[in-house]
Amino acid sequence: MYWVDGDLLAVRSGAVLPLRCVKTNEPIEEGRMKRRALSYVSPWVYALIFVNIFVLLIVYFIVRKQVKVTFGLSAAAKKKRTIGYLGFWAVFLGGGALVAAGIAEDSVAFGGVGALAFVGSLVLLVVISNMLTVKRVSPDGVFLIKGVNPQLLREIQAGEI
Repeated sequence: MYWVDGDLLAVRSGAVLPLRCVKTNEPIEEGRMKRRALSYVSPWVYALIFVNIFVLLIVYFIVRKQVKVTFGLSAAAKKKRTIGYLGFWAVFLGGGALVAAGIAEDSVAFGGVGALAFVGSLVLLVVISNMLTVKRVSPDGVFLIKGVNPQLLREIQAGEI
């Protein structure tokens, strides 16, 4: 079960979205449908990083809420995502090489740029991996998701699909 709530897609667990790509709104074949579990935790949980990463992970896995959604992803959207992952690996490995060069050459500049690239690659990974993001969860278990193509949202709202 799904519907539109403002600029977000509202879903309950087990929702199967129409045969359209959630990113490009292109019609897709049934074989391109993916069933994924999307997770939500309050943004305040991430403040626990200042306490300890292990505390953050334990609390995250205890308090997270999940919804299973089946959605479509076109070949073009998948290609764009794959290119993003390749970019992540390039920056990640390049940053590691610069850190290693900085250590070998006793160069703070190489090491600093490498560390910056490493952190940047992790930010890139978070951005790429979140195709759809749960914005919030209502008390009755409705998950509000952002990242869905606006035209697809309009067509769902108008009852066209």
